[in-house]
Amino acid sequence: MATYALALDPITVFYGGWPRSEKERAHSEEYARFVEETLLRAGFSARRLEMSRENLRSFLKDPGSTVVYNALYGWFGEDGTIPGILEFYGVSYTGCGPLASALTFDKFRCGRLMSASGIRVPRSLLIETNGDILDCSSCGDKPTGLEKSGSGELELSVLGSPVVVKPNRGSFGSALTLVHCVPELAGAVVETKRFGSEVILQEFIEGHDIHVPVLCGRALEPAQSVVRRSAESVSGHSFSTAQRTYLIPAELTQDLIQTAKRIAECAYALAGCRGLCRADLRVTSGGEVAFLEVNTQHSIRPISIALRSGAAVGLSPEDMLQAVLQDRWAGSEVKAL
Repeated sequence: MATYALALDPITVFYGGWPRSEKERAHSEEYARFVEETLLRAGFSARRLEMSRENLRSFLKDPGSTVVYNALYGWFGEDGTIPGILEFYGVSYTGCGPLASALTFDKFRCGRLMSASGIRVPRSLLIETNGDILDCSSCGDKPTGLEKSGSGELELSVLGSPVVVKPNRGSFGSALTLVHCVPELAGAVVETKRFGSEVILQEFIEGHDIHVPVLCGRALEPAQSVVRRSAESVSGHSFSTAQRTYLIPAELTQDLIQTAKRIAECAYALAGCRGLCRADLRVTSGGEVAFLEVNTQHSIRPISIALRSGAAVGLSPEDMLQAVLQDRWAGSEVKAL
């Protein structure tokens, strides 16, 4: 049951929007449906609203006291555009604000902030899809980093092999490719074009992927991503998808788990996040933890890292959604003008 005054305000769950992949749309729809159903069971007044320019214009004509629950992914929903519009109109909303959303959606520049703050980040180059180098400062004393041969073919140098190629702005690992040799590079870069003109070439770090949900500044139980395991070997809060198994708790030492949680909380604070986010990290066999990115739209769905990690520390879906709602942007700055 809803336990505070916000229960008197209607909640509109934004979903759909302007995704650049079917995966983004499907996750947004599933997330919004779960949020709406959970809030209704908890005693809130809630409804879903599929985003389009026309629906957004109609909504903004008379939002009343509505609180927007942002369940949008990708461009406009995840990059700070929608939060900025809502703030301009004085509409209360959940999740990160315009600055934190824009920063974390820009993976390369977010990584620069983390690196400047003492967090290990893989060496990376930022290039245009035509191969022009935009930023190679993280590659130390070899500023050329990526060069063109006499034939005009891009050559890898300081990043070693393999190299991770991914769009600078995108969700769900969209168009991410592992490149082992120069001839593969051009095709991998072309795959990123629908997500914008900027591409990250990143050092590949051998190790384990660790995902740490952070709820209102507090790191939940980390999940370790491994190759899919049989159902008999998965227990506790762990779960499997078609290709991966997520181990909760992670098969790491307590020292490494605590280090991962500290880095996730630090990244959350440095970026100025709110609500529920997720830090993606890489843990090496030598016990080092590297930062990869922060996802500001980490969903609470029936089968999701957030839900299982929350359950591992005693949080129900209702607990998590109420925490996100309490940590919303309340619009007081605009209303006070």
